[in-house]
Amino acid sequence: MGDWAAVCKAIRESADRYDLVRTQALEELHQYTNRNSVIYYSGWLQKSHLGLPFLLFEINDVDMNSFMSVVSRLPKDRGLDLILHTPGGDAAATEAIGDYLRSLFSDIRVIVPQLALSAGTMLACIGSRIVMGKHSCLGGFDPLMGNSSARTIVDDFWNAVNEVKKDSANAIAWSTLIHNYAPFVSEAQRAIEWSEDIVTGWLSSDMLSNEQDPENAAKAVIAHFTQLQHTKAHRRHIGPERAAAWGLKVDKLEQDPRLQDLVLTVHHSTVATLTDLDAYKIIQGQASPPVVLRVAKGDSSEQ
Repeated sequence: MGDWAAVCKAIRESADRYDLVRTQALEELHQYTNRNSVIYYSGWLQKSHLGLPFLLFEINDVDMNSFMSVVSRLPKDRGLDLILHTPGGDAAATEAIGDYLRSLFSDIRVIVPQLALSAGTMLACIGSRIVMGKHSCLGGFDPLMGNSSARTIVDDFWNAVNEVKKDSANAIAWSTLIHNYAPFVSEAQRAIEWSEDIVTGWLSSDMLSNEQDPENAAKAVIAHFTQLQHTKAHRRHIGPERAAAWGLKVDKLEQDPRLQDLVLTVHHSTVATLTDLDAYKIIQGQASPPVVLRVAKGDSSEQ
């Protein structure tokens, strides 16, 4: 199936429509790979216009309960394909979910059919490799503080301080920035170090464990994904070629046409659910009922 039009046609023609097509697609993917297949999908692209708190779309601590429910029935000796589509979210929740999945599955592969941004990119680093299509993108994962990049706060603050040190005549020009950023610099620096520590541990113990110096190899990757001299902006989309050039182990989805077809069927059937129904997040495995978080009277419910 694979393409958007074919998936939508199958949904229209099935009795149970959305759930049936998506569940069948997950099972077919599992049968082909002989690996556990779990989707973690957010509907931020489809539902952000509704004015819901963006926290609902992000990786958060509520998701841990959903992951626990979904993976409880999965055979732990078959590895895990985690299929991600997320704008990112809370670093603490991301760390907890990543550590939890790594404690259960020794062989994890992360598949990114479209977007895994910010903390989603961090989560994509929990396994031995990442599968991306030509259209897939990761993102920088320097933490955000409000709407500002923590890296921007730190870099701009110290740039201002250094300009004043070089010439005190610059003090007036830079005083407002220094005054505004000073209360947040230490917090921003700690947030940066925390996110980098999380990913260093994951990469060095799995994806980059065969490198001569796994920790330094991990830090080199992280520098590309967190430093503005490389990313230019937190929101930058980083495709598979650049992600591989920056040191991640990336497999091309197109190398296996059957896998590509199955993954895109899962992706499009899940996006169709998020587009057409009141769901804003879906977590599901091939052997478990879906956990569907829905827009309902201003809060969420589970199906």
